[in-house]
Amino acid sequence: NTDCQEWAEAWNLHNLQIRGEHTRSPRNMFLFSMVRDGPRGLEQSVEPPSEDVEDPGAYGIDWQATDDPQLMTHLLNENPEQSPFASGPPTHSHVLCEPPNSLFSPEQIALLKAVVDVTSPSMGVRRLVWTEAFRICNEFYAYNN
Repeated sequence: NTDCQEWAEAWNLHNLQIRGEHTRSPRNMFLFSMVRDGPRGLEQSVEPPSEDVEDPGAYGIDWQATDDPQLMTHLLNENPEQSPFASGPPTHSHVLCEPPNSLFSPEQIALLKAVVDVTSPSMGVRRLVWTEAFRICNEFYAYNN
């Protein structure tokens, strides 16, 4: 998520060269367009009709259905997640994921993970990391062949 926000921030601040116009960033173009053309995407909200409700907490509840034990038993049997005591689905889907075949040995993969640091948020550091990782993988591949 942080990566996406950093990318969006960088994109919105980078300069665009549009033929016949000054060099401007997407953020600059958006803000000046809002000033020149007015806000867009904001619609006036319409006030809903006034309706007097005695008990808002009970609004929309079908009391005849809740008083029918047979219907409520069926509802809870067929929809256990709607029980007030349910903490989650009774079973979870299981998806078996086989790891892909690797050109490298488990030792080489462990070495690569130990040597390459992917925790830095800096894009410059990440570029260097991936360049180094690519170089190491090329060495592994040459060694294996």
